[in-house]
Amino acid sequence: SMNPSTQEILQGIDRAEAQQIIVLPNNSNVTEAARQASGMSSKVVRVVPSKTIPQGIAAMLSFNTEEAIESNTASMGNALETVCTAEITKAVRSTKIDNVKVIAGQTIGLIDGTLISAGDSDIEALRAIMNYAKPSPGSMVTLYWGADATLLEAKALADWLGFNLTHVELDLIHGGQPHYRYIISIE
Repeated sequence: SMNPSTQEILQGIDRAEAQQIIVLPNNSNVTEAARQASGMSSKVVRVVPSKTIPQGIAAMLSFNTEEAIESNTASMGNALETVCTAEITKAVRSTKIDNVKVIAGQTIGLIDGTLISAGDSDIEALRAIMNYAKPSPGSMVTLYWGADATLLEAKALADWLGFNLTHVELDLIHGGQPHYRYIISIE
């Protein structure tokens, strides 16, 4: 689930065959539950406080089976800093955040949880995100399209990126995530 309980995390830890476990919450609301669960287990458990799915993926990619749990925890923690996570979703209610006025139903763009834009289209949100993030040459931009988006729509966004950001590596992945039409990882 999106917000598993301490008990659910503990069950996951106990079910794992390993005696040393690294937990990636991938959500700031889950970090505390993960920390509590890690303290309740008889196993050696470390929490790497990933706030987003792209951060969690970056951490996983830096995991090295040859290394001890402490050095893995450190390098995975460092990997979190290398990722910028953007999200495109629909506003559930009308509000005003950081001087951006949002009307319910509008498409909003967020970077690391900060509202960047409110408008009428995914492309508009994407443009605002990229103008704000300014990915450097050679950056990897991964577009995870969610349950509310179609492959055709996702390809249109990927095409826009490919045309306007010729200096980055681009990847399009079906994330299937709920609530967020797109999650974009910039690293």
